[in-house]
Amino acid sequence: GKTTTLVETILQLAKTSPPSFRILVMAPTNTASDIFVVRMKEALNKSEMHRVMAYQRSDAGVSEDVKKYCNFDRESNAFPMLPVEKLKTFKVLVATTCTAAKLFNAGFERGDFAMMCIDECGNDVEPGVMAPIECLLASGQQLVLAGDPRQLGPVVRSPFASLHGLSTSLLERVMDFPIYALSPDGKYDPRVLTMLVKNYRSHPHIIAVPNERFYGSALQVCGDPAL
Repeated sequence: GKTTTLVETILQLAKTSPPSFRILVMAPTNTASDIFVVRMKEALNKSEMHRVMAYQRSDAGVSEDVKKYCNFDRESNAFPMLPVEKLKTFKVLVATTCTAAKLFNAGFERGDFAMMCIDECGNDVEPGVMAPIECLLASGQQLVLAGDPRQLGPVVRSPFASLHGLSTSLLERVMDFPIYALSPDGKYDPRVLTMLVKNYRSHPHIIAVPNERFYGSALQVCGDPAL
């Protein structure tokens, strides 16, 4: 639901905004980033959307649908980054959070993206999320963090790193800010937070416990009973 909502938001803005409205779409992993390309390829052509890859990524796991939106060099079997002048001609750039941070080194500046979106934000370590934000987000621009702080957080194997906070995602940490807290009437401020409550995946008995423990019984079971 979260990714689908984010995809539709990006497409609506890409189609209705002025040419100067550039969107950077990110996720912690290549798999999650590729999903955006696959879901938006029918609506955005190769002159509107570009998938920025890490140079050394193997093309073996990259589908042909995604590869069409990349700069793949068959001779070197690598994904060299396009010049910044060319990258700035696309309405939508898709990258992992790690690769997105390198756009600053490629020549992008703060303010070059009108909106930055990070999906699966609750799964990434905070430095990984903060790198592109710190380098590219300017005051007054839109930052969308999509994820669920109640689900799987960052995978941190070092006890020392966990002790010092790396197992807490940026999304989980900012949810403690008063602006994102529930109001006395049990609702979030719609100006800063949207909670998706319709669940189409789980049997009512499966969702009952986490719904009560983590979501204040706000989730609505909407799945087809026949399934």
